[in-house]
Amino acid sequence: MDLRIWLHLGCEDEERFYPQLVSFDIEIGFGLPPLGAFTDEIKDTLCYLELVQFIEDHCKNRSFNLVEHLTQTIYELIFKFASPYSDLISHIKIKTHKKSPPVRNVHGGVTFTYNIRLSQQKTHRIEKSIEYIK
Repeated sequence: MDLRIWLHLGCEDEERFYPQLVSFDIEIGFGLPPLGAFTDEIKDTLCYLELVQFIEDHCKNRSFNLVEHLTQTIYELIFKFASPYSDLISHIKIKTHKKSPPVRNVHGGVTFTYNIRLSQQKTHRIEKSIEYIK
């Protein structure tokens, strides 16, 4: 899924003042297919519209200093959103691309990729870590 959101991101106040275009390349890998693959019913799988709205709502009226922190935050949101399917998910990968950072001699933007492979043991450990952070 390629998601594009205008948001406030940057290390300095001036950089965060105006919203900047940030794209997210989000991949949720399934080791086993969700029930919706067989029933053709949206209620039996992840609804990407709801996921996009969940992410947009989180980013609205917030600012972020670091692309790394933004990416980690989006990962936590996706992990929470997808928790009903956590036993089926093999990995979550997020590539965050800040399109036009105001940094001299940087052309084409800045990217940060977060890719985690999940197992049931890791999933449980990550859930506990996320609860601790909040």
